[in-house]
Amino acid sequence: QEILDEIRLKKGASFFRWDAGEAEQVLEKMPEIENATVDKSFPGTVRIHIRESRQVALWKQEDKLYPVLANGRVLMNRPWKAQPPPGPILSDWGTRTEDRTALARELALLPRERLEEISGIRPAVDPVYRDVVSVDTRWGHEIRLRIKGLHKKMELYPEFHHHPPGTLYLIDSIRFVPERRGRE
Repeated sequence: QEILDEIRLKKGASFFRWDAGEAEQVLEKMPEIENATVDKSFPGTVRIHIRESRQVALWKQEDKLYPVLANGRVLMNRPWKAQPPPGPILSDWGTRTEDRTALARELALLPRERLEEISGIRPAVDPVYRDVVSVDTRWGHEIRLRIKGLHKKMELYPEFHHHPPGTLYLIDSIRFVPERRGRE
């Protein structure tokens, strides 16, 4: 119904005055829609084909969660009300929208099972690269890597599931540092 309202299409509307091309443009401006085609054929048939942008994460702001789409857009008008699905929660990003968009595109390239292993992602500080992130996993590991090529580097992670909690560095080389536990 929301789509029909957006393109101003309703039963009884004038078939000849309604513009399918204009409707297509309106749909493609909607943040949730990756692409849309609208076909109109006589005597009164309208076919709308829509591909939605995949949800890849949740954006945390002021203790609320919002869907993050593969195209990098955050649906601030649709707060998440249910139990969060398995997958990353993006926090502490401030106004870094360019990095957020690049990250969302990288996350969209991950297979679903790899995406579900990630519990959170936040920006990290690195003396060389400005796009380093800290990825927390459901297995108790922290992974430090760059946004650029994240989807390729995350494919290495299953080899580390059996390791104890610690930090895995996948920036320029591969290095694992186990978590230090206090000695008594």
